[in-house]
Amino acid sequence: MGRHALLLGAATFHADPTLAALPAVRHDVGQLKALLDDVGAFDSVDAYVDLGRERLTAVLEDFFGVRRWVISLCCITRGTG
Repeated sequence: MGRHALLLGAATFHADPTLAALPAVRHDVGQLKALLDDVGAFDSVDAYVDLGRERLTAVLEDFFGVRRWVISLCCITRGTG
């Protein structure tokens, strides 16, 4: 079964270009990936930021499609407000 992590970040709100991007998102996702790679004992850690809808769908289908069981799922959100 293995241990696998998928990290997704959204730094840009594409529906409203007047909103500034959240630069900390890229940093946070990168830092969490580095931590999980180093001490997380994961077989794989994949990280993505600002995927479009089609690419996000493909990444999720790939990640969950090869794994029949998900033992735990953690979602961390960060926003401006």
